[in-house]
Amino acid sequence: MIRAPLEEGKNIEELKDKLRNSSHLEESKGSGHRDYGSSYILPVLTSVQYDNNTVPTAFADIPVIVSVQMNILYLANFDSELMEYSIDVEMELSWYDLRLVNNYTKPIRIREKQVLDLIWKPDPYFVNSKSSQFHVVSFPNFRMRVFPDGLVKYTVRVTSVCNCFMLFCLYPHDRQACDLRISSSRSLYWFGSDY
Repeated sequence: MIRAPLEEGKNIEELKDKLRNSSHLEESKGSGHRDYGSSYILPVLTSVQYDNNTVPTAFADIPVIVSVQMNILYLANFDSELMEYSIDVEMELSWYDLRLVNNYTKPIRIREKQVLDLIWKPDPYFVNSKSSQFHVVSFPNFRMRVFPDGLVKYTVRVTSVCNCFMLFCLYPHDRQACDLRISSSRSLYWFGSDY
């Protein structure tokens, strides 16, 4: 069931173009109906001696591009004294990991935290966060799907308390703008509308 990342006759330039072009990360790949279970990823990981500490770069001249999409679920608790606010987001990260290319006909859905921990994930963080936490309500709140072409989609729910520098010199007619700054050691690409 497992195949090597580069098939015979596959154009390397075509593959490089796919890895450089972040638009492939945004394509909808179905609803997840009847995906394969988590156990299907284990032979794939074993066959390539997968190391979750190694960044999935296929070519030295092409960085890993990570597409980021965020849905704001909750935005509240604006505190003018502490200059902070609370935000609850669902963050979807998408990237290619050619080590996970396989011959299955449907995506593999990762549901168990133990299996999730075996797979490399990007390291985005909120720069202006005072504190952040992942949701764990009876079980960790995450979704991961690994597609046959090596596309990985990982969704996680995060709650954060963030700094927001507020100016009150025009009070009571002031308007405040609070941002949420995201950074990573990877190349992040924003997917969706500008906020």
